[in-house]
Parts: sequence; C-alpha cells; structure tokens
Amino acid sequence: MISEMKFANWAVFLCLSFFGGMAFAAGAGTITHLSGTLSVQHPDGTVRILSQKSEVNPGDTLTTQHESYVQINFTDGSSITMRPNTTLKIEGYRFVQDKPQEDNAFLKLVKGGMRTVTGLVGKRGDQDAYKIKTSSATIGIRGSSVKRSSALRDVKASPAPATSSSAGVSHDVHRQLHHAERCRYANHR
Repeated sequence: MISEMKFANWAVFLCLSFFGGMAFAAGAGTITHLSGTLSVQHPDGTVRILSQKSEVNPGDTLTTQHESYVQINFTDGSSITMRPNTTLKIEGYRFVQDKPQEDNAFLKLVKGGMRTVTGLVGKRGDQDAYKIKTSSATIGIRGSSVKRSSALRDVKASPAPATSSSAGVSHDVHRQLHHAERCRYANHR
C-alpha cells in the first residue's frame, strides 16, 4: 500500500514537472542569430549565457558584450537586433493568436542600440500595445537610411524608397550614440 502511494506521488510529480516545463518553454522569443556573447538575467536574479535557439521570456534582461550582435524573433513575427554593449529588458510580452485584444509588448532599452521590426502586436487589437521605453532615442521609421560620405561630418539621412512590406514597420533606435558611432554602424549594414 505504501509503495503504491509513493508510486502515485511520483507519477503526479513527474506529470506536473513535465507539463509545467512545457508551459514555461513557450517563451516570448528565440535567439535566431548570435555573434559574440549574450547574457540574460532572469527575474529571480539568476544570470546565464545564452546561445542560438535559446528562448527569452518576459522579465528577462538581455545584455550583449563588446563586438556582440544578436537577433531575437518573437512569436508574433517581430524581431529585434541588439548592437554591442546593449542592455534590453523585456518588461512585458503577450501574444495569443486568437486574442488580439490581449496583445502586449513592452521593452525597455536600458543602454546601447537596437533595431526592431514590428510583428502582429500593435497591428491588431490595441495599436498602442507595442512600446519601447528609452531615456532618449533617435528613431528612423520605414526604412530611413544613413549614408556616410568621405568625411565623417558629412552625414546625410535620406528616406529609402517606399516599398510594401508585410514584415512591419522598421524602427532604428540608437540611444546616446555619438555621431561617429552612427556612421560606423551604417557601414556595417
């Protein structure tokens, strides 16, 4: 009788562990490209290094190191590319295909630079559901580009040709970057 109860307790424990893990595994997004080092601090304070195909979740704080770039694809089809020495917190994220009124994406750019292409959050349901918080920012919308001439001082911003894209609106957000860094970044694209 006691062994049957132990067996039943273990069976319940294993089922809960398995299904609970499956619910947690459905993250907000996945690392699709990684060059360099990316660390994550989870809401419980634990820190670990991420690799390609790692998942990110609401509450995670992501940090790229020197000369590190990362692209994260989210479940709504949006993507974020983080530049070197960037810290980004996923304050909130919710996307349920059948419930557009519950969509939410709230990101906080603590430092550094990033590029994001929006997905379905903010396009259906509440149009203000996609938010990025920064202390200050430079934003280019719908394919703005920066071109550098031979002198670093002669930088011209010109709009890209209008194209129809189902991928979403492109936002370049560069926080507290001085002029030369922006020129260097434009040359890497």
